Amino acid sequence: MKKIIFILFTVLLSGAGCGVSTINTNSLDASLIASIKSMEITDSPQQTQQETDTAVDTLVVVKPTSTTDLIEEERIDSFFVTRVIDGDTIDVMMDGKTERIRLIGIDTPETVDPRKSVQCFGKEASEKTTELLLNKYVILEADASQGDKDIYGRLLRYPFLDDGQNVGLTLISDGFAHEYTYNTPYKYQKDFKSAELAAREGKKGLWADNACAEAQTSIDSSVIIIEVQTPTVSPAAEIVETPPSPNPPTAEIVDPAVKKSTTGKCHAKGTQYYNQTKKFTAYDTIVECLDSGGVLPL
Repeated sequence: MKKIIFILFTVLLSGAGCGVSTINTNSLDASLIASIKSMEITDSPQQTQQETDTAVDTLVVVKPTSTTDLIEEERIDSFFVTRVIDGDTIDVMMDGKTERIRLIGIDTPETVDPRKSVQCFGKEASEKTTELLLNKYVILEADASQGDKDIYGRLLRYPFLDDGQNVGLTLISDGFAHEYTYNTPYKYQKDFKSAELAAREGKKGLWADNACAEAQTSIDSSVIIIEVQTPTVSPAAEIVETPPSPNPPTAEIVDPAVKKSTTGKCHAKGTQYYNQTKKFTAYDTIVECLDSGGVLPL
C-alpha cells in the first residue's frame, strides 16, 4: 500500500498559540503538489493513482495566532475589577469606563452607607470580597428576572471567577452574606437559600455564636443609663391641680398705678373707673398697659 508523508508546517512563536484550519489543495501550486506526490513510498501495489490523488486533496496547515489575540478571545466576556465598595458592590472596567455592579441575590452588612453605622461583620465581608475579586477578571451574568439596573443605576449581575466559581454563592456559603430576594425570585435563589441554611447550621462567619459579641460590647459601653427618682407622695396628701391663670397674679398688689380690666381698658389711679375695677392686671405706668395691648377708656 502506498503511504503519504504528511508535511507539518510549523511556525515557532514565542509564547503564542496556534490556530488550525483546513484548506483544499486545489488552491496550492501545481509544482508543490507534484513534489509531495514524488515523496510517496510504495508498500502495496494495490493502491491506485486515484487513491493517491484523493489522499493529498486535503492538507492540514498550522497557521500562527498572536498571543494578544488569544488573551482577548479568552476574556471577551470578562471585566477587570478596579474597586470593592463593600461586600456586595464592586466597580469594573467596561467598554473603557467604570461601571458599578450590585451583586444579585446577596446582602452583606453595611460599611459605607452614610445613613447607617458600620454593621456587625461588615468589615469582614468587605475584606472577603476584596480577597476574591479585587484586581481580577470576572465574568458577569445578567438575570432578566431582576432587570438590568437597580434604582441607584448600578448594574445587577452575578460575578464568576475564571474557574467558574459563583462569588455570591461563596460569600453566602462562608457566612459573609445573607441570601437576599428583592421582589421576585432569581436564577440562583434555591442554591443561595440552601447555602445560607448550611452556613447558619454550621455557624460560619456572621452566624458564629460570638461573631458580633465585640460590636455589641462596644455599643453597650457607650450607653449611659440615667436614673430619675420620682418624689413619693403621701397617700393622705391631697393634690389639687389649679389651672393656670391667663393673667399674672395680682392678689398681693392692693393699689397699682394702673389697672387693666378684663375688657382691656387701662384705668390709671384716680380716674373714674379705677376703684370699680376689681379684676385687673397691674402695671406701673399707663404706657406699659397700652404696650400690653390695653386701650384707654372712652
